[in-house]
Formats: sequence, C-alpha cells, structure tokens
Amino acid sequence: MTSAKCALLDDRAVLRLSGADVESFLQGLVSNDVRGLGAGEARFAGLLSPQGKIMFEFFVVGAPDGDGFLLEAGRETLDELIKRLTFYRLRAKVDIADLAASHAVGAVWREDGAQHGAGEGAQNGSQGSQDGAAIGEKAPEITQESAEDNGAAGTGADLPGAMRDELAERGAIVYHDPRLSGLGWRFIAARDGLDDCKALKPAVTSEAYHAHRLALFVPEGGKDYPLGDTFPHEACYDQLSGVSLNKGCYVGQEVVSRMAHRGTARKRCIGFEAAKAPLPEAGAEIVAGGVPIGRLGSSHGRRAMGLVRLDRLAKALAAGDRPSAGGIALDPQKPLWADFEVPAPSAEAAQEP
Repeated sequence: MTSAKCALLDDRAVLRLSGADVESFLQGLVSNDVRGLGAGEARFAGLLSPQGKIMFEFFVVGAPDGDGFLLEAGRETLDELIKRLTFYRLRAKVDIADLAASHAVGAVWREDGAQHGAGEGAQNGSQGSQDGAAIGEKAPEITQESAEDNGAAGTGADLPGAMRDELAERGAIVYHDPRLSGLGWRFIAARDGLDDCKALKPAVTSEAYHAHRLALFVPEGGKDYPLGDTFPHEACYDQLSGVSLNKGCYVGQEVVSRMAHRGTARKRCIGFEAAKAPLPEAGAEIVAGGVPIGRLGSSHGRRAMGLVRLDRLAKALAAGDRPSAGGIALDPQKPLWADFEVPAPSAEAAQEP
C-alpha cells in the first residue's frame, strides 16, 4: 500500500455554527448545497458578494453530533468571516463559535497522488496512465439524494489503517477533500489531543501539502487568486464541486448562473510549468508579447498557478509569444480535472529555453 503523509495546516482555522435555523441560514448564503449534510461529510463552498465574487472560501463539514456544521476556512480571513456571518444572521437562531484556539486542521495524502494526478502525462490535457486519471479526477458530485451513499467517505474509512486508527482515537473528524480525489483527506481535531499523535511524526509541514496541491494544479483562494475580486468560475468552482446550479437562491447566485449558462468565464486559474525556479512572488504580472494576460499565483519549484485571460493567452501563443513572469518563461498546463480548453504552445515553442 502506498504510504501517506500527514501535516497540520497552520493557515486554516475552524468555526462551529449551530442552532435551530443553521441549515436554512447557510443554504441561503453559500454557493453549494448543504441540505442533508451528514456528520463528517464535507462540501467545498464560498460566500459570495452580491456581485457574485468570492469573499470567503471554506469547507462546510457536518458536525459529529449532528448539531450544525463546522466551517474550515483560511485563518487570515476568519475574523472577517465571523463578521459577515453575523451581519447576515439577523434574527435567525444560529450560534457562531470560534474554535481556532482549540481545534486544528490537518491533511493526509498519498505520496504518489501528485505524481499520478499531474506531471508529464497530464501536460496540456494528456490523460496519462489509467491510474493517474483515477487519482487526478474530480471528486464525485454530492447531491442531497446521494448524501447517504456518500456518508462513508466522510468517515475516512479508506484512510491508511494505522493513521485512521490513530486519528480516530483522538476524536478527529476525517473527511475526503471534496474537490479532487488526489488531494486526499482532511481532518479537524482538538489541539490537546494531537500532542503525541504518531500520525504527525515525523513532522511534515503545511508547505509540503501545498506543494502536493500545486502538483495537481488545484487553486486556493488568497494564494492563487484574490478574494473579493474573483468569480467562482474563474477560480474553477464549477470544476471542483464548489457550486450548485440547482439549489436555489443564495447571495451572488444570479451571476454564477449567468456565467454557467452563457459560458462567459474568460479568465481561469490554470497551471504553469516554468523554465526555471524560483518564480516571482504571487501577484506578479504574467505577460505575453508585451501584453498583460494575468497574475501569477503560488508556486513550488517550477510549478505554479496563474489566473489568466484564456483568449489573450491563445492569441499570444498563436503569434509565437511565450508567456512569462518576472522574465521567466511559463508553459500553460491543463489539469487532468479540467473540462475547459487551455491553449497550448506549439511543440517548437515549448522546447525553447
């Protein structure tokens, strides 16, 4: 069996939402369907502005006692998220508790997940090996009707045995990352129960997890695209099970629906393979033929994310202009999970240093 790695994600934090109105409250706010979410099941979702842009990004996890939900979100945005939820709560019977000090978030992934999920076989949409397609594919869509059948995934039942037992002994809530199978599992646990956790030794850093995420070209809000200025389709929520198009109204829903039905996502987060490393910091301008086409996201080694105008990228590549950031050439990469087209350079251009 392939070995697995486990890391605490120090850039993540947890809220607990409970109360008589909590399900209807969240259902009318977030981009995904949370109805019937069972204990330990997870959905990837965002809280949008009325203009349809992502303000906050998180996982909604069914609370283990069946009373409400846990929200696993970015630590840097947690205080603002609490303020926004409080603003929308009005008279709804919903309690919001900050668990950042008492609970930790972690990730578990198989060491070969990145190798199979992306790499030379995945470049520009090539399917690679059969095993690679399985690990790099999208996580299955979870609807209210299929929630019961998918409940087993939320228990971490297929987590490597010793690690599963170790986390279970400490009361951890373990769930599949709902975005992509190759990302593995995530867990939420009380901090005081992790001090002697063998699953976390030897220590693996959160940077190792993000390197794995980047190997699969999966974007993350605040790292690969700016929160508050990016539409869900641009951040590939439609590709990574982050939006429901049939759940009914929520904040920003009209814009999401219009983009889905008109196919008007001119920008997309895509992967890049750089000619050399290190790359500039996230936010650096990506240019092609002297024209700005987007912004660089996070990177690890020669692999990076970027939010770019696909039409401008296609025009530049057709003219033989290779995109670059900070003077370093970049080759666009299509993730295995993407069903949209990513312009590819010609074979000759791709071989240029």
